[in-house]
Amino acid sequence: MSAAEVVDAEGKLVLPGGVDMHVHFSPALVEEGDFWWADDFGSGSRAAAAGGVTTVGNITFPAGDEPVLGALARTTAEAEAVSLADFVLHPVIVAAADDPAALARDLAADGCVSVK
Repeated sequence: MSAAEVVDAEGKLVLPGGVDMHVHFSPALVEEGDFWWADDFGSGSRAAAAGGVTTVGNITFPAGDEPVLGALARTTAEAEAVSLADFVLHPVIVAAADDPAALARDLAADGCVSVK
């Protein structure tokens, strides 16, 4: 094998990065009020990485009447701009969908594998 760089880890432990599948890095802008968390994707992903976490799962709320897929697109763009960690998004379904089966198909087609 060959590589551009070889890291000598002799005598050290080499572990995979941790996964935290429940973080709140984007605000919940809901009918009950606006909830801004202590961290966003910038500060939260850096804190995660400092602790060995390389993947986070963000609970993603739509803003107002924003469609769920719109919330995913918006949050993806925000996270891609600043996140140090890999991420997945768990969209929050805050209102009943007119066609739940279509929403499930659309979310799956968009790569979403979980909802809250």
